[in-house]
Parts: sequence; C-alpha cells; structure tokens
Amino acid sequence: MRVRNIVCAFLSALLILPCFAACGGTTSSSGTDVAENEKLIADFETFRSCTENVVYANHFGRFEHNTDKTYVTSGNASIKINAMGDRYMSSAQPNMQIRLQDDERDLTKLKRVTADFYNATDEDYEIGIFFKIGTSVQSDTPVTKILLEKNKWTKVSKQMDIAVMSLCNDMTNVNSVCFTFETCYDTAQKKDVYIDNVRFEYSDETPQSVEMTLDENEFCSFDKLYQKEVFTENFYAVMPDYGFELSLNNDLRYSKKGKSLKMYVPACPDGATWGWPNVQFAENLVKAVNMSRFDGNDEFSFWIYNASDKNVYLSLDFWRSYNKGKRAFTHMLYAGWNNIRMTLDKINEEDGGLDLLTDGMTMLRICVFPVSGDPVELYLDSMEIIVHENQA
Repeated sequence: MRVRNIVCAFLSALLILPCFAACGGTTSSSGTDVAENEKLIADFETFRSCTENVVYANHFGRFEHNTDKTYVTSGNASIKINAMGDRYMSSAQPNMQIRLQDDERDLTKLKRVTADFYNATDEDYEIGIFFKIGTSVQSDTPVTKILLEKNKWTKVSKQMDIAVMSLCNDMTNVNSVCFTFETCYDTAQKKDVYIDNVRFEYSDETPQSVEMTLDENEFCSFDKLYQKEVFTENFYAVMPDYGFELSLNNDLRYSKKGKSLKMYVPACPDGATWGWPNVQFAENLVKAVNMSRFDGNDEFSFWIYNASDKNVYLSLDFWRSYNKGKRAFTHMLYAGWNNIRMTLDKINEEDGGLDLLTDGMTMLRICVFPVSGDPVELYLDSMEIIVHENQA
C-alpha cells in the first residue's frame, strides 16, 4: 500500500492529460444518469480519472481509488482522501483541484455545485469549496466551508450566486473546481473521506448582472450583497497550523452601521514564524472606487473595533502592482473603536518618481501584527474617502 501511495502522489503531480469526458444527453460515460441541466464533472470510475487533470496541492497527503460499494453513490467507484498538509512548508490547507474542460469553463449559468462526501472519521470534518479563475495567471474565489457529520454521507449542495461572483471574477474562464480538507500532520492518524458524483447544475438563462454600486465616497461598507465577494484572507509569508478567519458580522455592537467585517486572528502557535495575515480587497473594487478622482487633502478613513484587551498594531498597505511596489503605514489599535484616517497626500509621499500611487492603485491590504499568546478579534467598518470642501 505504501508503494501505491507513492505512485499516486507521483502521478498526480506529473500527469496533465484531460480526464473527464464531456457528458452530453442524459447519461455519463459511466452510465450514470445526468439531467439535461446537469454536467457530471467527476465520478472517479477509474484510477486514471483520479490522476489526470486533477491537482493535489499544498502537501496534500494520500488518495486511493475505491471500489468498496459501501462508499460509492454513483457508478462503481469513488475516491478515498486522506489529506495531510505540512506544518513546516505551508500554512494553506491541502486541496484537490479538478480542472475543467474547455467546454466547462464558462460558469455564467452555474446554479449549484453538488457532490457526495462520506466522512469515515469519528469526528465532524470540515471541507471547503472554491474556484480557481484564469489560466496563465490564477486567482481564487472565497472558500465556502461545509461541515460533514461523522460516519455518514453528506450530499453537499452549494448554491452559487454567479452574478455577484462575476463582479470580481471572470466566470467565463474558470480553471478548476476545488475542495479543501483539514490538515492532519500526524502520519499515524487517518482521517478518511470518500468523494463521489461531483456535478454542476445550470440555470436555463444567465442571471441578471449585479452592478458594483457605491455610495458617495464609499470604499466598502460591507452592507451591500456583492461586498461579501470583495475581500479574502491572505498571508505575506508561510504560517503553519494557522487559521486566520474573516466573516460578515451582524451584531450592531461591533458595527458603525449595518454589517461589519469580523477579523479573527488566532494566537501565533509556539515555535511558528509569523506569516503576517491580512485582509486583501479585490482589484475590481479598488478600481471602482477610483481614488485618483480625489484631492490630496481628502482622507482615506475607516473604523475598526478592537475587542481584545491588548493594543494591536496593524499595517495599511497600498499596492500599485506587484512589480511597482507598495506603501505601508503602521497604526496602533486601542481597545474599543478606533478611527484610522490618512490624507491621500500622505499615501502618495516619496513615491520614487512614479506617478501618484492613488492614480494607479490596484490593491489594498490590512495586515494584523502578532499579539503574543493571545487571539485577536477585530471588526472593520465604514471604509470611505472623506472629502474636504473649499481647499486651496
């Protein structure tokens, strides 16, 4: 079995040939019924279909081709996953990326993703679903977390709001549908999960597009439907065994108005190197705000609530692009509400002879500094440009 596992890992890294045949009509290549508005993406009927066109990422672990009918819902086989990860090499969760065929990449009519998961462990187990967008340069959509109850099948069915996702992602050019798994660094411990019958369900018509509307001088209020797609977790460096979490908050005690963004920053694990977790805002949002239309004396402003009992440092990082650098500013957050304000002139100072950063800004990141031994809970709200009238 050990030799087989090594072969599996080797093949999954090297093979790049297409694996999933197009599924037209009402049946798939394995004889599985497929409705007119569905597409069978993966059924894992052969060992080859578990390797070709499937990428196992982030020090994945092990997989096997399973033919035990106890763990099959469609056809004659499924895939058995024993994800691991690597605490010394990557902070990211192990994931499986199923690459889409050319005729499957346009997901503008996608209604939902479905798949059958069996959690063969004695504990509930968390998976995630996301898409990789693009080909030569790829980006990830936010991950949706789903809990699998122990020792039972779960019919995972994720409704997709494609109109909202399309605001910040090119859903006509989707590279892969991806599943994340829990890290399990103990090689003696197995957390077996079986997967079968991965499908896309489509709508008859392309959903009506959603406009990225902004209130006057707004950057992000977190109150609009599309704004759940404009931020994502990010790290500047590897952060092993660590789970920086972002979520929308409805508790009015921790918002200035409506919703706010909750940032949960766990304590840094003993012996780990800090990876500088940060909130990254989408390029499409930054471009829609268009900070070049504001005057240098106008101020970029946001409110942030520090629910911790210690002061917290954060860095506000403005990016022009990766090859033209960034400008970073450090601020102290005290307990309770803090208002961070900076003039655009300050942001644009000492810009290395280049054009004003705010004229070509492509990204904003808010990075949280470590607090030794303690988790940090922050709430971000009311991001806007404060305009000063009658300026000289």
